Amino acid sequence: MENEIKVLQEQVTELSRTVEDLQSRLELIEDRKKANLALGTKPEPRPLAEKTIGTLKEKRKELQTKAKRPRVNLELRLGQMLNRLGVVALIVGLAIFLKYSFDNQWIGPTGRIILGMLLGVGLWAGGEYTKKKYPRYAQGLLGGGSLAMFFSIYAGYSFYDLFSQVATFIVLVVIMALTVVMAVRHDAMVIGVLGIIGGYLTPFMVGSNDPNPWVLFTYLTILTAGVLGVSSSRKWILFNYLSFFFNQAIILFWMFAEFDLGYLTPTMLFLVVTFVLYVGITTAYNIRQRKLSTTAETILMGLNAFLFFAWSATALEGTIIDGYMGFYAIFLACCYIYLGRTVYTVYKDDKKQLFVLFGTALVLITIAMPLQLKEHYLSIAWLTEALSVIFISFKLSSKKLRFGGLIILAIALMSTWEFVDSWWMNKEMFLLNYRTLVGLYAIVVTGLVAWLYAQNAGEDEKPLAFILQGVVLMEVFIFLTMQNSHFFSMKDYDFLLSPEQLSLSGIWMLYAIVLFTLGLKKNNRYLRFGGLGLIGIVIAKAFFVDLDDLATIYKIVLFIILGLCLLGVSFVYQKKKDIIIGEDSEEEM
Repeated sequence: MENEIKVLQEQVTELSRTVEDLQSRLELIEDRKKANLALGTKPEPRPLAEKTIGTLKEKRKELQTKAKRPRVNLELRLGQMLNRLGVVALIVGLAIFLKYSFDNQWIGPTGRIILGMLLGVGLWAGGEYTKKKYPRYAQGLLGGGSLAMFFSIYAGYSFYDLFSQVATFIVLVVIMALTVVMAVRHDAMVIGVLGIIGGYLTPFMVGSNDPNPWVLFTYLTILTAGVLGVSSSRKWILFNYLSFFFNQAIILFWMFAEFDLGYLTPTMLFLVVTFVLYVGITTAYNIRQRKLSTTAETILMGLNAFLFFAWSATALEGTIIDGYMGFYAIFLACCYIYLGRTVYTVYKDDKKQLFVLFGTALVLITIAMPLQLKEHYLSIAWLTEALSVIFISFKLSSKKLRFGGLIILAIALMSTWEFVDSWWMNKEMFLLNYRTLVGLYAIVVTGLVAWLYAQNAGEDEKPLAFILQGVVLMEVFIFLTMQNSHFFSMKDYDFLLSPEQLSLSGIWMLYAIVLFTLGLKKNNRYLRFGGLGLIGIVIAKAFFVDLDDLATIYKIVLFIILGLCLLGVSFVYQKKKDIIIGEDSEEEM
């Protein structure tokens, strides 16, 4: 009562301040009107500013929130917690009693189950009786009643063999439905939380030494279906996460402790059904209520997809599908693409949810490639995927999708050049081999990506176009170096020393001249600087490496060619100095 009085006092104080503010504004308006009448002018009505309207709406919302949600002190919260703890302690005591009575033959199996069910019904009745005066206290009783009923029915079937499978299934469905109805009707997440905690712990508390996967997975499916029923009408993220955590913990225990290929059918069926149910759990409420997904919900979407793929792939090891896991991942990716299109058709405003669905499909496709493809096929597939994703991202104006494409491109380039660099693993024909083709394809794809950025990117992404162009030039440099190394690795030179270093210096100098020439024709100082930088590398290599390693005849050839090239570049600078100086003055302006 004291808390309600305090809240009312705060509301009255806030309203008084608002009234005083309105009075002062009215007085100001009246003064302006009098002044305008005295001057003979007609004031123009001015609409309220958006900021003022927004402030008033915020104050109104704040007052409504305070009115609906009275303050609860710490002592009262502790008292409410004792209610929940008391229910849990009561159920634990029931479990210990049933186990102890079984060991000492105090009460027959039927009597034990009847006692448990009577306790559950009694807690339900107590919750319904106290719900008006003590709603929070009633929530704990109702949740505890569901927990006791779950425990008793499951124990009667699995531990005491009192009920048939069909009867147990029907009763558990009814209990789960009642729990869902109570949780939603009382708008009390605690009822659902207590229900699923007891429901998921039941198999561990009364499980037998000889597990029956069909019974266990049917039971868990019923619980998860109940969670879907709740999540379709209530946005209880903690409730969904608890259910998911318990499901994954049980799957983890099953896969590493009990699973073998003899249990493949029930295991895969359960994994698929659970996966579909959690897709509904993470999307149903937002689509139905036209709400936007939260970050926690999108994380749960991703976890559901990748854990399902991990568990199902583990279960399928040693089967005929084991050699086709890449196609399996592609199939899941197609399912997510279809789901994303469906969600887009139904509720396209939820951009975060759409991004997660299509992003999951993209990641699954990327994962599928190394599972199914090897060596050059893998590199080509990743490069093609990266180019396709970046092209589509510009069509859809999606920076997030474009970022994903760049990540795939980086992975593809690392895979490609690692593959191209492994010349010694296979003595292939020079130039006419898979490694050469894959290297050239990587250069072409990176060049196309750089072109797409240069043509379509906004100002904030223009630096990426410049970086990608630099990557292309670096790839050409690496490709030429590797080709030179591959050529000389196929020959045996016994006379003097190998001319490989002379050839490498010549290739680098030629590439530098090409860059320098392109820089002059395109008036691109960065290309010229790249050429000059590479010339500097050739000069350093000539004096610090080649001067010691090359035979005398090769030294003579190298330094003559190097000198002529340097004189030629210097002459071009003198000839084009007016153009170069003009560029610098334009940049300064």
